[in-house]
Amino acid sequence: MTPERQSELVKAFTFQAEACEGLAAPFKGAVIAHLARGIEAGGPWAELVADFEGEPLAAALALRLFGALHRLAAEGSVPALAEVFRQRTLERAVHGPAIDAALPSGRAVFEAYLGRAVQTNEVMRSAALAPAYLAAAAGRGLPLRCLEIGASAGLNLNWPFYAYRFGDARWGPADSPLTLAPDWQGPPPPLEPVEVVARAGCDVNPIRLDDPDQRARARSYIWPDQDGGERLARFEAAAALAARHPPPLEERDAGAFLARELAEPAPGRLTIVAHSIVWQYLSRETRAAAEAALARAGAAASPKAPLAHVRLEPHPETFRFELRLTEWPGGTERLLGEAHPHGRWVKWTG
Repeated sequence: MTPERQSELVKAFTFQAEACEGLAAPFKGAVIAHLARGIEAGGPWAELVADFEGEPLAAALALRLFGALHRLAAEGSVPALAEVFRQRTLERAVHGPAIDAALPSGRAVFEAYLGRAVQTNEVMRSAALAPAYLAAAAGRGLPLRCLEIGASAGLNLNWPFYAYRFGDARWGPADSPLTLAPDWQGPPPPLEPVEVVARAGCDVNPIRLDDPDQRARARSYIWPDQDGGERLARFEAAAALAARHPPPLEERDAGAFLARELAEPAPGRLTIVAHSIVWQYLSRETRAAAEAALARAGAAASPKAPLAHVRLEPHPETFRFELRLTEWPGGTERLLGEAHPHGRWVKWTG
């Protein structure tokens, strides 16, 4: 590994560690900071990532390694690591040796995680996406056709089955076993009832939650020191709902998926394309194909067959996670607000 590459990796891991600290995940930040020091020292952790060819920050390399550690801790194969994760130990003298001890015996797990992109299944993102869907649908009187790219396990495709609290306002089925209640700031979104008549999603590596190995991998990316375990509880509740209402999900590139799904207008329906914390992980070619498909479909949209594009993505300069809506015909874009990347809070402007 060249000194330049080593420095790039250390900077990426250090940035990710600081970001975790800022997102109320001090334990995760401490673990990743330890990995950064290990790479800087040129030891086994540096050797593990030496052949990784991607841009480390964009590829979320640090989160891949953390996911592997979380998986090993959950499985209990390294007892000291399991205890550190259980207690979320911040003391470096305690967690450092346990983390290092996981590498020799868990190397196959680490290598498997290095070879696949991070796939978060944060159901609380629906607390930001659902208001955007409602804003797109407001006043149209049309049923919805919802398309999601980078849908991972498809849990956010099941947004119509969740209940919501937007401050004092409520929306969604009253008998839902899962209620999403972000820290809501601002006026409530439109609260008109909507009918979702079609849902479809894609991912290049869709997670099948009925497969025990894939379900364990999905759980491993849930940050263990946020929300007092509520994130894991939400995941389990959403996974149980998905068993009753399987999200329609296919293995397909986002550009090819949109080119097919948007090839013709859908009269009598509002078609909504959505994604959350996905755009940065798409290749340049896939992003171009997705943008082209949206542009073509937007040009063909009409009041009887409208199109909307909903996304929760980081601003490339401010790194704030913005909730944006573009609507056709017309191509009008609105900044609906900002949200926590895991949906814990929403600043709604509408």
